[in-house]
Amino acid sequence: MTDTPSAKKPAPKTGNKEKHEKAIRSIVKAITPHISDSTREQLKKMGDKLSETTDKGVHMTKDVTERIRHFTSEASKLTKLKIEIYKMKSRRDNLISAMGEKLFKLHKTKKMKNVQTAFKTDFKKLDELKTNISKKEKEVSKISL
Repeated sequence: MTDTPSAKKPAPKTGNKEKHEKAIRSIVKAITPHISDSTREQLKKMGDKLSETTDKGVHMTKDVTERIRHFTSEASKLTKLKIEIYKMKSRRDNLISAMGEKLFKLHKTKKMKNVQTAFKTDFKKLDELKTNISKKEKEVSKISL
C-alpha cells in the first residue's frame, strides 16, 4: 500500500506562537527608530484608551455578576417563603376540614352545645396559622426582584 499526498496528515506545527511573537518584536524594534514623536504619542494614547476600556469592561462584569448574585439570593428567599406559606395554608385547610368533620359529628349526635369546648385547641391552632401566614406574607412583600 502506497501513501498518497492527499492521505498524509500534516505534521503538527510547534512553536508558531513563539515565532510569531519574535517576528513582531523584531519588526517593532526595526520600525521604532523611524516612528515620529507624534505617532508614538498617538500609539501611547491608543494603548491608554485600550487599557481604560478593558478596566471598564472588568468593572462592568463584576457589577453584573454582583447583581446576578443578589437576584438569585433574593429569589431563593422568596421561593423558600412561598413554600412555607403554602405548607401553612395546607395545614390550615386540613385543620378546617377536620373541624368540619367534628362539627358534623356533633350535629348528628345533637351535641352542638359543646362546640366551643370541642374546638378550643383547633381555634387556637387556626389563629396561630393565620398569624404565621400573615408574617410570612409580609416578608414576601419586602423582597423585591
